[in-house]
Amino acid sequence: MDTVIVEKKEGVLRVVLNRPDRLNAINSSMLNQLGKALRDAGKDEGVKVIVLTGSGRAFSSGQDIEEALSSSSIGEHLKKNYYPVLLQMRKIEKPIIAAINGIAAGSGLSLALASDISLMKESAELYYAYTAIGLIPDVGALYFTIKRVGYQKAMELSMTSARLSSEEALALGLVNRVLPDEEFDDSVMEFARRISEGPSKAHALTKRLANAMERLTFEEFLDYEAMLQEVAGSTDYFKKAVERFLEGRK
Repeated sequence: MDTVIVEKKEGVLRVVLNRPDRLNAINSSMLNQLGKALRDAGKDEGVKVIVLTGSGRAFSSGQDIEEALSSSSIGEHLKKNYYPVLLQMRKIEKPIIAAINGIAAGSGLSLALASDISLMKESAELYYAYTAIGLIPDVGALYFTIKRVGYQKAMELSMTSARLSSEEALALGLVNRVLPDEEFDDSVMEFARRISEGPSKAHALTKRLANAMERLTFEEFLDYEAMLQEVAGSTDYFKKAVERFLEGRK
């Protein structure tokens, strides 16, 4: 059975973590297939936006513990299997939407936090399960949490092994929107299609600019912004949009 299912429709690539009998627990096979799906999406001009979600009633319960126990080194497992996927998610110049359809725990939560936009089902939960089993937040979870909620709140969530409802996650800014259960799949696809119909070049440059914040001073950031805006301003999309605006059209 494929541990990742890929479906493309109307510019939207739906990438589904697919081990529903194990609440989509993440193993090496899943990470390898997820990495391939992202690499292929990066090369496919027909893919404008990526939706990452889970099969069945979970987004992902996190690392498959049985596989982790068989590994001689947790650190090497992270470096070999998780980090290439994580870096790919950040470097790919296409928006990634995490559609959190159920529990997102441990490294499953980490993948959701690494996405560009997060949409959460009303009944879903986020679970900072790392310290509950004596480990630290990994796969970038603490990094992304600090960026979203600040240092002290991130430490609280991590050290108390917090379990958050969708309403709590939204209030903290960990997700962008909470959607009703019965409308979730349709609402996610409608949201993704709206982005896919927009200027893909501008979306790519926006993500590139956001990623550059970590390594640039403010002055350098502004210089880089001006350079990328020059690129965006030379696209046909921008020129046609200006024409429509001047003619009073949408």
